[in-house]
Amino acid sequence: MKEENWDFYVDTGGTFTDCLGRGSDGRLERAKVLSRGSLSAEVISYLEEGCMALSEDPGWPKDFPIGFKIFTGSGKPSRRVLSWEPKSKILRTDQPFDKEDQRLGSIELHSDWEAPILGMRLILARSGIAPNSVRVRMRLATTRCTNALLEDSGRRPVLFVTSGFSDLLEIGDQRRTDLFDPVPQKRPHLHGQVIEVEERIDRTGKILQPPNLDRVRERACRLLEEGQTSAVVSLLNSYRNPDHERQVAELLRELGFAKVVESFGTHPFMKWLPRCESAVIEAYLAPILEQYLDRVQEGLGEWGELKIMTSSGGLLDRSQYRSIDSLLSGPAGGVVGAANLARSG
Repeated sequence: MKEENWDFYVDTGGTFTDCLGRGSDGRLERAKVLSRGSLSAEVISYLEEGCMALSEDPGWPKDFPIGFKIFTGSGKPSRRVLSWEPKSKILRTDQPFDKEDQRLGSIELHSDWEAPILGMRLILARSGIAPNSVRVRMRLATTRCTNALLEDSGRRPVLFVTSGFSDLLEIGDQRRTDLFDPVPQKRPHLHGQVIEVEERIDRTGKILQPPNLDRVRERACRLLEEGQTSAVVSLLNSYRNPDHERQVAELLRELGFAKVVESFGTHPFMKWLPRCESAVIEAYLAPILEQYLDRVQEGLGEWGELKIMTSSGGLLDRSQYRSIDSLLSGPAGGVVGAANLARSG
């Protein structure tokens, strides 16, 4: 068990990631890195082969960026950093620079870590501490899912709904991007194919028709053959009785769907439309968030502790966190911080 603890408070935005570290003795250290998991610097000249001079010391400890990649342009092989000397401000790489690659100005050094881990390691290195020699606790707020939603870069899930309601999200409601647009534009869909499930539960939760699982199995097998691996199950009145959703979801998992989201388990709203939309958003963003948090958790080490901020301003463990909880995580962190600062003042 590690004896020394370091606490890190990280806010990851679309461009920059801000990291504040606090040691066991109470000292504070700050670092700012690019959210792509990279460092930035300015080149003012090229010296001997493979060496470049930076305009100033960016605050990296000696040899900290060893192994980082430097990309010189489209189609060009990347170079790796061999050494860094803060006093002389000389960065040495493993390959010489051709004349056309000797561009002055800003460069990026790409690490193999997610930005929160890069910021954490940079702070520890400045303090002369090896990451594996301390116990790390990280509190993280991130706009990763917000950006993915805005950029439409998630993975569209297959949507299983009660038969007769395949156009539920297509019809939607009266909300529109421009209230007075005479030809309103519909919001883009975040789901893929829609599969109707023959089943029915009434408004009291009474089962009127059990789900036709044989038909679901047939359609699901075709989808798997097409390469679909993510699904949402949202059935009428499941907020009163989720039994049918559970049956369909369990079957999909048995058949091989990697990600299956049940609408009653995401937000058990009585209103079907927001319940279904919430489940679709969760499945659409989950692959992006899970991959990101897995890499962050791995970077914290065996004894690392990770808690992530929700849109409500609270903190949840990695195992409890969901994509839909993160959409306003970044802004919520700012509000919580401002409120605490006001109370302390």
